[in-house]
Amino acid sequence: IADLVFGIRQFHRSPGLAFAVCLSLALGIGATTVIFSVVYAVLINPYPYKGADRMVHVHVFDKTAFLTDLLLSSSQFQQFQNSKVLDGAMAMDQASMAETGGDLPESVMAGHLSSSAFDYFGVPALMGREFSPEDARDALHPANVAVLSYQYWKSHYAGQPNVLGKTLQLNRENYTIIGVLPKRFAWWGCDVYLPLKYSSDPNRTAMVFVRIKPSIGFSVAQAELQASIQEFAKETPRHFPRDFKIGLVP
Repeated sequence: IADLVFGIRQFHRSPGLAFAVCLSLALGIGATTVIFSVVYAVLINPYPYKGADRMVHVHVFDKTAFLTDLLLSSSQFQQFQNSKVLDGAMAMDQASMAETGGDLPESVMAGHLSSSAFDYFGVPALMGREFSPEDARDALHPANVAVLSYQYWKSHYAGQPNVLGKTLQLNRENYTIIGVLPKRFAWWGCDVYLPLKYSSDPNRTAMVFVRIKPSIGFSVAQAELQASIQEFAKETPRHFPRDFKIGLVP
């Protein structure tokens, strides 16, 4: 108490000095926190995905600014993922669905992922398994299977291990729960992940994400992918601006 009283007296006697000391402490603590956050995220606890430093968004720019993420049809994606500069690719869609198995419907954010997605992420399931190309052999009618996020599993199934094999009803359609993902897997903040229903309709598109090969520089990869996407633009000109360029964003 005596120290506190002395401190208050000193503050009143020299408020300028006291303010400078407080400001120095605040800046020092703030800078240390920011630096630690960066080091923790990059070195100590990085993203859990395989080759995360080489995973990129493919942005499409028109003459003035960023327009959209790359959107490709099913046939275009099949060609695109075989590019010689890529070490992996996935397509996804995201939509809010209604969980209709209970007394009242509940909104659920669903990530619809291509069959290559979990191989692309390189993150094994915490429980059960993730869906694979076998579950999406028929891209138009993939298996009705669901993989739960860790948070959804905890909040809706109390973290019970017997969740595998149970039925999750979304939009009045039944899905079999086959797996639960690790805690740190939070791609796009989805609650559940389902196989992407890709059709042969060229107007049915999905977002595409890629991972660049370790030996390929981003500038080289960007030039190679630009040429491929320009060919796609000739097939579906309505999906691209007249004059566009792409950018790879980590």
